[in-house]
Amino acid sequence: MTQPRKNPRKNTAAGNRAGAGGKNNLSRDEARSISKKKQERKRQIKKRLSLALLAFVVICVSVILALTVLFEINTIAFKGEKVYSNAQLVEASGVEIGDSLFSVNEEKLSDLLSKKLPYIKSATVSRKLPDTLVIELKAARECAAFTYGEGYILVDDEGKILDNNATMLRENVAVVSGVSPKSATEGELVSLGKENVTSDFITIISALRENEFNGVTEIRFENNEFKVVYQDRIIIKMGAMENLEVKLQRAKAAIDKENQMNPYVEGVLDLGTEPNAYFKAGEEEAVTISPEYVTDAEGNVVTDKNGDFLTTTPNTTTSAETKASEE
Repeated sequence: MTQPRKNPRKNTAAGNRAGAGGKNNLSRDEARSISKKKQERKRQIKKRLSLALLAFVVICVSVILALTVLFEINTIAFKGEKVYSNAQLVEASGVEIGDSLFSVNEEKLSDLLSKKLPYIKSATVSRKLPDTLVIELKAARECAAFTYGEGYILVDDEGKILDNNATMLRENVAVVSGVSPKSATEGELVSLGKENVTSDFITIISALRENEFNGVTEIRFENNEFKVVYQDRIIIKMGAMENLEVKLQRAKAAIDKENQMNPYVEGVLDLGTEPNAYFKAGEEEAVTISPEYVTDAEGNVVTDKNGDFLTTTPNTTTSAETKASEE
């Protein structure tokens, strides 16, 4: 008996319907599962963000409390070179007991003290937990003086006005002549009118202090240039402001050499022609006897052609000096 043939198209269609139906049911389950997982992840992220924000707020509040409440200043300690009393220092600083230890601006406090109390050169601020503000002071030193009325205006080696009504001068304070300050406000930088004149003056006094060039009694401004007077007896013509350190070392060597021969010698030392220093005894201006040699008060050559000072002084006289003497 012959079996009826099955229609392959019907079977295929039925299989497709069954497969499609199973696939659709599985996709819905997977979709619901995926959706739940996504929602759970979002909840976790929101929770973590909320916790992080809360932690940030707590930290900020803690820092603010620490800066404003927990670390209040109970002691202000001044160390170093004290020129003023503690009461003057506290008043000038503007810092009060009970202020926050961390609210003090170190740079502003240093500038404030330096201006209000001119004899303070600088102030270094530090903190000692839990409640102490430490201020270490460096004193300014009088370096030069301008005649002002019946007294003096005193300035330090940076040109800051320390005192505008001084009645006496300390040792190694040079009197400035030929130029006057345009203002006399204590704590401010001195102004001599033209900017280049002021800057040249500050450059000279700074170099004198840095190189420990003591014995300067006067600083003169003549013919648009500065001259330094040593012990009221040797006029030092500085020339251009370049290489001042080298020039001052050269001047020291020349003065020491002259002092060995005559500790009371007077004259002019010209540093304007590098690399040499030319000395001329007497009150007249120094004369360049030779472009290569330096002579002492008696006309003896005291350097070699390189400008180095000789250990012994030969008793020689240049023809140029002889000619000058004859004239």
